[in-house]
Amino acid sequence: MALSPDGETLAGAGDDGILYFWNVATWRRIGRLTATQAEDVAFSPDGRVLATAGTDGAVRLWDVQARREVMPRPATRKGNIVAWKVAYTTDGTKLLSGDSDGTVRWWDTTTHRLVGAPLQGSGTALAVSPDGTTMATDGGAGTIVLHDLVTRRRIGAPLVGHTGTPLDVAFSPDGTTLASAGSDGTVRVWSLVRGRQSGRPVTRPGTGAIYGMAISDDGRTLVISSGSGVRLWTLTGRDRRGRLVVNPLGRPIAPDRIGDGGPVALSPDGKTLATGASDGVIDLWTVTTQRQSGAPLIGHTEDDGKRWVRGLAFSPDGAVLASTGADGTLRFWDVGTRRQIGPPVTGVHASALAFTPDGATLAAGMDDGTVRQWDRRTRREKVSPMRGHMDAVTYVAFNPDGSVLASASKDRTVRLWDLRTGQQKGQPLAGHTHAVWMAALSPDGRLIASAGRDSTIRLWDVATRRQLGRPLTGHLGDVSGIAFTPDGRTLVSAGYDATIRLWDVSLPSDLEAGVCDLAQRAITREEWNLHVPGAPYEPICAPAVP
Repeated sequence: MALSPDGETLAGAGDDGILYFWNVATWRRIGRLTATQAEDVAFSPDGRVLATAGTDGAVRLWDVQARREVMPRPATRKGNIVAWKVAYTTDGTKLLSGDSDGTVRWWDTTTHRLVGAPLQGSGTALAVSPDGTTMATDGGAGTIVLHDLVTRRRIGAPLVGHTGTPLDVAFSPDGTTLASAGSDGTVRVWSLVRGRQSGRPVTRPGTGAIYGMAISDDGRTLVISSGSGVRLWTLTGRDRRGRLVVNPLGRPIAPDRIGDGGPVALSPDGKTLATGASDGVIDLWTVTTQRQSGAPLIGHTEDDGKRWVRGLAFSPDGAVLASTGADGTLRFWDVGTRRQIGPPVTGVHASALAFTPDGATLAAGMDDGTVRQWDRRTRREKVSPMRGHMDAVTYVAFNPDGSVLASASKDRTVRLWDLRTGQQKGQPLAGHTHAVWMAALSPDGRLIASAGRDSTIRLWDVATRRQLGRPLTGHLGDVSGIAFTPDGRTLVSAGYDATIRLWDVSLPSDLEAGVCDLAQRAITREEWNLHVPGAPYEPICAPAVP
């Protein structure tokens, strides 16, 4: 994603191979064009041309106004090479591309030809200083290297500190400071004058990217699945300002077994934790002692060299655990006896699972974009699949009374389904610019929170299916987990940036001011009549709506 130099246009590449353009002032989409799936985009200094780095190894140039490709032929690489990053020099005469073969190449933006020999530097991170004299890039083995763009020679020693791959770098406006974000879950700041790190990492290392999260039904325990294993946190109430207090509980659980970020599930009483590993085994743990409880659940088998557990869900009474695996099976387990209940259900390729509040039905979001339901007792499919998503379903969740199911998908939408009719309720909730990984319903069923690859969290009114206010921003990578606390006052989020964030979504004491601050627009007559039926319309937040 890139912002034009004048700050008026935002460009982003979708998973569907389409480039989208938005007007920043109105947040409306103003154009699109079809391109080979792009990993990165960059505007030229004059804002007239957009460069893209493609998974096919090609670097392409696009006329922003005409919405067409301007390069007579793509600048491509032979072999299985991916172009990860693109960046312009300050004068716009050269374009740099970081490739998966560990090189950075220069392209003349007029002739569209390569200039000179490539420089060594992985393409996962790439930036040019504001004065156009210095390039920063991933140097391999967790290092960052600097090159003089005039002499094309390396400047000084590599910057050493990250224990994982640097994923992004950025210069300060004066060019004396560099910030870097890595797969080790840290953001580091470097003084280029001194050639060393300034202070401590902004985020705590050791957690690693967070892939999943859950909160116990009593609201006392938070569990996250990260690159360093599974960690537990206690939610110990609120401070004097009403903010939720979160404290770590012990050390990571079995990082050698579940350090790959497998699925996790908490039993409704918060006493038992289930974790899925890459070897197809499910382990159960006692939360208070953080020790393994009883024998593991073994049943998922290897399929094409893959064995990992993909999805887990406890029934509301905690007696049954459902699981899906890479072997394409759905299995039901008796938590008390640690035995599988009946034969597995085959042909279930899914990672998203959820039981209805009464525990009678299990829903699964499928890789083919459908949502299917099974009777817990008979393990038979209850109704025809619900169809509507255009890509894999990544998460499913029920409202409190079990009448509505919300599904999130890689197609960048959240959809609501009426389980009495099996039909979709209204239009999909659209706004995310990339895949949606998670959706959570508030305890009262009135709000939906969604989050995903675009690093944002969005709140939606279930009744009107409209977005409330602006997206919540702060995460530096994919938002992989969201959950409401049982009182509905706080939304907890976790992401690939290895951070856990808390968002106050409770109503303020000054209700009118709070509503206006959240909505950031006029309240329509339709919304007024829905939430304040029978009361005369009042033009709060803005002049009366005609």
